[in-house]
Amino acid sequence: NANGLGGTPTWTQLTPAGALPAARVGHSTHYDPTTNRLIVFGGSSGDGSATFNDVWVLTNANGLGGTPTWTQQSTAGTPPTARGIQSSGYAVGSNALVVAMGRNDAEVPPLFNDVWVLTNANGSTYDFTGFFPPVNNPGASEDVVNRANAGRGIPVKFGLAGDQGLDIFEPGYPRFVSTPCDNGDTQDAIEETTTSPAGLTYDPATDQYTYVWKTQRAWAGRCGTFQLGLNDGSGHHALFRFVR
Repeated sequence: NANGLGGTPTWTQLTPAGALPAARVGHSTHYDPTTNRLIVFGGSSGDGSATFNDVWVLTNANGLGGTPTWTQQSTAGTPPTARGIQSSGYAVGSNALVVAMGRNDAEVPPLFNDVWVLTNANGSTYDFTGFFPPVNNPGASEDVVNRANAGRGIPVKFGLAGDQGLDIFEPGYPRFVSTPCDNGDTQDAIEETTTSPAGLTYDPATDQYTYVWKTQRAWAGRCGTFQLGLNDGSGHHALFRFVR
């Protein structure tokens, strides 16, 4: 609720797994909402003792979809000279990080005027293209909550830009995690349910995966997130409110 809509904005400190990046200032940080990953490049220690040109990715960066985990990326090619206070931008559609200029007082001259591009910047193997109807994706400015009848089977459809096989889930996923309900949320009813058996299928004609999610009757009156954890470390989620 960071934009002040849908409830009281609330801070929560995350406790990521994995080795942590060195503490730094003047670094570049970009969030990829399609893969729920945070990308960090460069920066300096702040006291002049160290300057960085490393790339780190935090998976499940918003705390949903799985445990947030830091991973240092192993990049190919010659990297930019270590620097801080650089300009940067991230293109979600092409998954490219653009870095320009910056400063490193250990270099002569200390200011840079070069431009670099890091492809495949978020480190994700799968190109997750979002959830398809009947499930609504979380909104960019206001989250949409899917309203569903508890106990029904819901066809959760999504794309990974091609057939990636059926062994795509992180162990323990997909899963449902309960969260408090917000009576001021924006809701949209699930228009399609199914009696098909639970499980995952892929349709090459539509280039879509369908996971039949068997919900429980006992979930009536509960809210929470459907968490889709993939075995490339990425996590994706949709919000639900269950009614009778």
